[in-house]
Amino acid sequence: MSKEIYRIVGLLYGAILILLAALEVLHPFFSQERSYTLNIAIVLVVFSLGILLVMLSFIKNKKHAFIIKGKKIVIHTKHLNVLLQFWMLALYTAFSIIQDAGNQYPLAMVFATFIMGFKYRIMGKRMFILFIVLVLALFQISALLSGEFFKIPYFLLHSIFLFSIFIIFYQEEFSRHFKLMKGYHKQTGSFRIKVDQLKTDTIDLSTIDFTPREVEVLKELCKSHGSNMELAFALEVSVHTIKTHIKNIFDKTGVDDRHQLIDLFKGNF
Repeated sequence: MSKEIYRIVGLLYGAILILLAALEVLHPFFSQERSYTLNIAIVLVVFSLGILLVMLSFIKNKKHAFIIKGKKIVIHTKHLNVLLQFWMLALYTAFSIIQDAGNQYPLAMVFATFIMGFKYRIMGKRMFILFIVLVLALFQISALLSGEFFKIPYFLLHSIFLFSIFIIFYQEEFSRHFKLMKGYHKQTGSFRIKVDQLKTDTIDLSTIDFTPREVEVLKELCKSHGSNMELAFALEVSVHTIKTHIKNIFDKTGVDDRHQLIDLFKGNF
């Protein structure tokens, strides 16, 4: 994403949430409403989300791995920031529509959510259609709840006009975007298939000039993922011997990383 726009949006987003939390706290001191009650839980949630977005925008895009119930889950800082921004806005938009569809805010929020999903490449063609259907359904539900059924069609006509103008002006960009998204998903699908094949494939060890001891070291490494000292303890040899075997295995396979070595031969043991 050019100029890392998600960072700028994240900072703005987070700063506004923090200010909203502060205004909510200050509201009772300046409000004439004596019945006003401060919801501490909501204030803390809004403030925490604001701080989180600001922090994620300052942190460099790094990969973080977590083990949950034996499964390895990899999260990129950038992806977490982008998804958090989009889904927070989407949920708040849905809440705004249900609360008061006739207000000026829901339409602006719908438009902002659409632009964000489009820019962050979250919204493909199917999700765009689903997004429109859900928005229309929420407006209808809001109309039924408020009892002002005939007010909603006028509001929806204005919305359709706004989106139509936007789509007409940017139809080439939309076509290019959806084409890129389709190509991306196709490439991702084929890549996953290849990865799954690699996970199940085994390498014929006889084609590599391994000694019996090197095969033992490789097997123990693939099973335990242990350090040189742990491998030496398990195989009852010196650390120096393990280092020599590992170096020889690297030379024979052309691999220079233990993790790559494990991924390459884990299907054999």
